[in-house]
Amino acid sequence: MFENLKIEFKNFKIGNFKIEKDKNFTNPELKKLYEEFKKILKNFRIIGIIHHQFQEIYFLEKDGNFLKVQIFYNKNFKLTTINILKATSQRILDDFISDLTRKNNENIIKAFIDGSFKQPNKIGAGIVIIDNENIYQFYKFTTKYPKHRNVTGEILAALLVFEYAKTEKIKKIEIFYDYNGIKMWATGEWKAKTELTKKYKKLYDYYSKFIEINFSKVKAHTGNTYNELADKLAKKAILEEKTNVKYDIHL
Repeated sequence: MFENLKIEFKNFKIGNFKIEKDKNFTNPELKKLYEEFKKILKNFRIIGIIHHQFQEIYFLEKDGNFLKVQIFYNKNFKLTTINILKATSQRILDDFISDLTRKNNENIIKAFIDGSFKQPNKIGAGIVIIDNENIYQFYKFTTKYPKHRNVTGEILAALLVFEYAKTEKIKKIEIFYDYNGIKMWATGEWKAKTELTKKYKKLYDYYSKFIEINFSKVKAHTGNTYNELADKLAKKAILEEKTNVKYDIHL
């Protein structure tokens, strides 16, 4: 029921919110969906649900903290997407992501990437990797391909994630990006015309022989915790002119 589940952060915010505590079910299939969801998140209490067509709003509680998530399902009542809407703390968000990733997505990682640029030629790549129960923070500094500005950092971050996944023998990754080219050049929807973008496309084709690579769009600077952290890490690389990665690559 939970294969190929996507996690999104559209309009995500940290703060207090109203909690609906109704848990009535008129559809037995939605009751089954609820029971399956509860098995995965056995460390959380589901304290309320709002029913809509092809989507549910779930209110979760753990250790006095609360989370509001939107779940989407198809006509066969198979869960397709979880959109995390609100959390009262960073801790409950981290616990939710870790539990969902560990229990439901064996041998899968999720990665948030960003790039930064400072004149005349300083470039930073920031990466946040969620790998089972662990959250890793990496960054890399370079002065190559400065004409592409922060896009170089975005591409470098994606390639570092690919290398991490291949070396760790991860079979599937989901890249959360805020610059469209990361997906478009990789999939061929945009034609790669420069040396850098051609190299990115070639390397994507190479890594995709070993890894299933999926892409999810995140709006920049909208409060998404992991996207903002990736941005800070990219800036940190420039500020310190240093690299901190587990598996390095060279453009």
